Amino acid sequence: MTSLPSMHLARVHRQKDLCPPIGPQHMDKHERPYSCTNPMCNGITFGDKGGLLRHQREKHGTLKFFCPISACPRHKMGFPRKDNLDSHVRRRHPKSPRGMAGGITSTMANVFSESPVSIGSANRSDEYLVGYGGVEGLKAKLEKLKAEKKELDVHQLKVDEDIQVLEMAIQLMSEGSYG
Repeated sequence: MTSLPSMHLARVHRQKDLCPPIGPQHMDKHERPYSCTNPMCNGITFGDKGGLLRHQREKHGTLKFFCPISACPRHKMGFPRKDNLDSHVRRRHPKSPRGMAGGITSTMANVFSESPVSIGSANRSDEYLVGYGGVEGLKAKLEKLKAEKKELDVHQLKVDEDIQVLEMAIQLMSEGSYG
């Protein structure tokens, strides 16, 4: 019994008198000339360049989306695509506050959503340019995040002071006869 691809090829090539000539793009589907060069993939092949690029982006890309819940194993391992992260958060953490899920993950998504790193680019200098207007845009985003962090640090100090004052008040009240 012949395999399905060879049966398809035989049927297609028998009908060549009835149909226009088979183009190189169609033959690529059979010959699968695009292969992954990563040693972990054992030379997996693809019928079109888009399939190879998608594979490289999802399996070998450096961009990761991490779960915002620190106790979750995916907090460190991450996901190759944002929609995978979103469905994970919906399934695994349905009761988590919405603001918590939008922390660093949404920032990562915003930074990289404009134009992701091009994988397999012939021009190596373009390979590292990411959305937000390249390096300058990333520097501006970094400064903005540093300013936000500074504000949060100031707020954290105030909260810590309030906690200390309340703890001292509770201790004083429990030692005396105020309660």
